[in-house]
Amino acid sequence: MSPPLRIDDLTLFDGWYVKERQSVVTNGSHFVWVGPTNQCSDSLSGGIARIDGRGLFACPGFIDSHLHLAGLAAALSGH
Repeated sequence: MSPPLRIDDLTLFDGWYVKERQSVVTNGSHFVWVGPTNQCSDSLSGGIARIDGRGLFACPGFIDSHLHLAGLAAALSGH
């Protein structure tokens, strides 16, 4: 198992929205918290390794994040 970890200030795509300045905290094998960095409690992550996530991008593994521009253009134009 990997050690617990906290990654701060990364950009997160949740499947619908791109969210800036987010944090993720793991217990070594599972995510235990995901949300805005300024709301991440030190009680969740005290004493564990931290990574500065500025410039990093996170996306859940089960999100279909590809884009069809033709479909988007048609939707935006009302067709």
